[in-house]
Amino acid sequence: MSQDRKFHVIIIGGSIAGLALAHALSTANIDYTLLEARDDPYSDHNTGAGLTLLPNAARILHQLGVYHEVAKHTQPVYWHTTWFEDGRLLRRVDTRDLCSRRTGYPLAVISRQGLLRSLFDHLCDKERVLFSKRVIQVIPGASRVTVHCQDGSSISGDIVVGADGIHSVTRRQMLQYIHKQKYDFQRPNISFSTTYSGLFGTSSPTPGLQPGEAHRTYGHGWSMIVTIGHDETVYWYVAIKFDGSRIPRHQTDTYIDTIVAPFLQKHVTAHVHFGDVFKNTISSRHVPLEESLEWQWSWGRIACIGDAVHKMTPNIAQGANCAIETAATLANHLISIANKPEQPREDILGKWYSSHWWRMKLFYISSQTLIRVEASTTFIARLLGLYIGFFHGELVMGMLSDISWFTARLDHLPLPQVKEDRGKDRKVTSWNDMCCSTMCMVLPLGIIVGGVYVMGSAIRG
Repeated sequence: MSQDRKFHVIIIGGSIAGLALAHALSTANIDYTLLEARDDPYSDHNTGAGLTLLPNAARILHQLGVYHEVAKHTQPVYWHTTWFEDGRLLRRVDTRDLCSRRTGYPLAVISRQGLLRSLFDHLCDKERVLFSKRVIQVIPGASRVTVHCQDGSSISGDIVVGADGIHSVTRRQMLQYIHKQKYDFQRPNISFSTTYSGLFGTSSPTPGLQPGEAHRTYGHGWSMIVTIGHDETVYWYVAIKFDGSRIPRHQTDTYIDTIVAPFLQKHVTAHVHFGDVFKNTISSRHVPLEESLEWQWSWGRIACIGDAVHKMTPNIAQGANCAIETAATLANHLISIANKPEQPREDILGKWYSSHWWRMKLFYISSQTLIRVEASTTFIARLLGLYIGFFHGELVMGMLSDISWFTARLDHLPLPQVKEDRGKDRKVTSWNDMCCSTMCMVLPLGIIVGGVYVMGSAIRG
C-alpha cells in the first residue's frame, strides 16, 4: 500500500455486524465505505422481530459510545419463566442475578429495527454509507480489491468485509476463489442445515404480559419464546420442526394464519395463550432457521463477519451479539493491518478467525443443542430439556451471557467503568461460586451435547 494513500475498507451490508464494524473503524480513524443493497432499510419501525442485547455485545457498544443511546430503546428483562405447553410452570429465574449484578449490563430486549436505527443514527460519518448498492461481484487484485454493484458503479479498497447475511454474496465469491486455488483447509466445515423453521412476530400490548418479562414454552416438536419490551410491545418467536416444504418469499395473511393455527391454544403463561398474542400482531414472518458455521472467514483481501460465517438459531439469543463480537475482533485486526503494512495481511486475518472461531463454535453448538431439546418429539431429548430448564437453567443462561477473558473487546478503546446493579436484597454470588456451579454442570452438559451428535436421529426427532 502506498504511503500517501489511506487504508480503505469496503463493508458490504448495513446489517448489525456491518454498522458495528463501521463504528469501530470510525473510532480508529480508518477510512471505509459501507454498501447497502436496500434504498431505505432503517425507516420502517414496524418490521422485524425483537432481539436480546446481552453483556458481551453491550460492553462493545459501550466502548463505541452508543450503548446509552441504544439503551433508551431497550427494556431490561427482569424475569425469565419457563412453561410446559399446557401452562404448568417449570422454572422462574430472576435475570438480574445472572447478568447485571456481575457485569453491570442487564439482559435487555430491543427491536432489531430499533438497534439498526440507533446504530445508523449515531454513526459520525453517514456520508460513507451508500444505499441502493447491491453488490454482484468482488474481484481481488494484487494491491487492491474491487467491488462491482448492480447499478454499474464500482469501488476499490484494501480489504472487503462481507456483512451481508446468511446468503452472502461476499462469502460465495470468496469460496469460489478459494476452490480455484485448491486451498488446503485447516478445519472441517460444519455443513449448512435447516432442521427448523421459525415464526417471528411483533404484537401490540397484550393483557397479562408485562414489560420486563420473558416466557419460554417447551412443546412437542416446537418451542416458543415471548418477550415484552419497551412500551409493552410483545416480541414472539416459535421454532417448528421443519418438514422441508417450500416457504414462500412473499407471504399472505392466509399463509401465516395456516402456519400459526396449531399453536393458538398453546400457553405463553398460565393464563395467556398464544392466540391472545397473535390477534394483536403488527408484523410477522415465517422463515427457515438456517444453521451454519463456516470454516473459512477470510482469504486474501476478503473477510466475512456475522451471519455470513456463523448462523445459529435464536434460542440462546446470541445471534446479534455474536455479530457485534466478530465485528469488534475483526476491527482489532484491521487496525493492525493499517498500522503495520509490512506484516503479511493473510497472517493477521488468519490469526483473527482462527482465534475467534472456537468461541463461535461454542455458541453454535449451544444453540443447536438447545433448540433440539426444547422442541424435540423424543422422550430422551425432552427429558434433557426439562433437566436443563429446571436444574441448570440459571447456570446455562449465566454462562452464555457472562463476560469473561474470552469475550471480545475493542483493543484501541478503554473498557468502560460500569456500576453493578446488585439490588437491595439480592445476594452477590462470586465468580468462584459460578465456577463451582459450572463444574457441577460439566458432566450433564457433556451428555447433552454428546446426545445431539451421537444419538443423531433420536434427538432430531
